Amino acid sequence: MRVTVVQAAERWWSHFLESNNTLIAETFSGQLRSRVKCTMCGTTSDTFDPFFDLSLPLERAPRLSLHTCVESFFDEEILGQPGHQHYFCEVCKQKRRATKQLSITHVPTLLLVHLKRYSSMLSGVRTTVDVQMRLNKGEWMDKKARGRNAFVPSLRFVHCPSSVPYIWLFERAFFGVGL
Repeated sequence: MRVTVVQAAERWWSHFLESNNTLIAETFSGQLRSRVKCTMCGTTSDTFDPFFDLSLPLERAPRLSLHTCVESFFDEEILGQPGHQHYFCEVCKQKRRATKQLSITHVPTLLLVHLKRYSSMLSGVRTTVDVQMRLNKGEWMDKKARGRNAFVPSLRFVHCPSSVPYIWLFERAFFGVGL
């Protein structure tokens, strides 16, 4: 019997919770799904990883919205561009171009968002980021997380300019839809 993506996500999530039974994990942890798809045969491969925050890179622009930063983090990425490593497809038995996309399969109670204001060259990014009072769910949510966990995080702004700059905390708000 073939395991569905939802079953695989649940299995990995249960395994994570068994070994991380803490208030911190219960409050801040979520799960990302990374889906890689071969552009030749269409075969997909899913992996699941827990996260405690989303660390979002900033683009160099005069002004961005937090929603734009989140959407960019979850944009589909092409693997196998010239100068980059290709994906080895298990079905094709060759290195192929592929796409990779992240989505959230389990939503944390409190979502911690960190904006990476420094590049690998240690130069600061001085982009103004508009933070709305609500961060709406989008295509970056796995279908299961959008439907069964139906949430819209409402903003609880936590900003500590002197010690931990550029971190926002979102609280999950349910619409009365049960798991």
